[in-house]
Amino acid sequence: MYDLNDTIVAVSSPTSDKRVIVRVTGPETFAICRVGLAPQIPDGGASPALHSGTLAVDDDLEIDAKLYLFNAPNSYTGDDVAEIHIYTNRAVTEALLGNLMSRQAKVRMAGPGEFTARAYMNGKLDLAQAEAVNEIIASSNEYQLAAAEKLLEGRLGEAATKLCDDLVECLSLLEAGMDFSGEDIEFISRPDAIARLGAIKSRLEELLAGSISCESLVDLPAVGIAGAPNAGKSSLLNKLLGKKRSIVSSQHKTTRDVLTGLWTLPHCQCVLFDCAGLLADTDNILDELAQGAAIEALRNSDVVIFCADLSKADWDEDIAIRELI
Repeated sequence: MYDLNDTIVAVSSPTSDKRVIVRVTGPETFAICRVGLAPQIPDGGASPALHSGTLAVDDDLEIDAKLYLFNAPNSYTGDDVAEIHIYTNRAVTEALLGNLMSRQAKVRMAGPGEFTARAYMNGKLDLAQAEAVNEIIASSNEYQLAAAEKLLEGRLGEAATKLCDDLVECLSLLEAGMDFSGEDIEFISRPDAIARLGAIKSRLEELLAGSISCESLVDLPAVGIAGAPNAGKSSLLNKLLGKKRSIVSSQHKTTRDVLTGLWTLPHCQCVLFDCAGLLADTDNILDELAQGAAIEALRNSDVVIFCADLSKADWDEDIAIRELI
């Protein structure tokens, strides 16, 4: 469990960027940031402000820096927060982190997601909003980003809080009625309690029906290519992916394994896969195993693209294969 009495530091900018942002939060934030900064920050507490100057990385190196300070509780984490903005390389950044952590005993590197965890524990974010921060970072298309931004707005948390308050109020009235069951006092009637609980249940069902799970947003949809052997599945896979992922051959059964690739569309990405050509009947053990894996993969996919050879006169095998999926 994280210790809220620790002051934590971390690099919050992309590792490949020369514009580095080092974020600090915790009780000793302003104390450790004052050390080595010229001109000095006043000791009388920092207000939300920008301070520009030189920052001592070690005894021999000083770099230009901009320091943004945010007082608790008016910060992302709810604690004092400082952001150090510098232009430098990885070696200097690591030296600066080491220097910051050496200035006080309880200063350490932040764990994964610890800044957001502090925001949650300090009441700055609810649980749904904290999850949304992670989804924004992990989003790979505009739909995932838009859904995560809506979650971050806190509307789900507000609705859940209201329902929780209504449920607690109803429970309190029921418990009061049981405590005074021998008295001629009715805190809530049975029909009223049923009506209140029914309204809460209906509202929860509405929220659930109108929501999309984070898993369905983060997990990429799967698109499978199915069809008889030599129907052109591998050629289609290679064409859609824009690269040679499968062996294209005029010989039957040249694909036995499930081959996958990341298919990038204008508004999203999906996993595109091609598997062994399906046969209506097979008596070869390897073909049977490959066909079993192919059918399982296709049944678990979100969309199936069925390929057929238009030059054939007989469609009976294709119809039989389609019925297997």
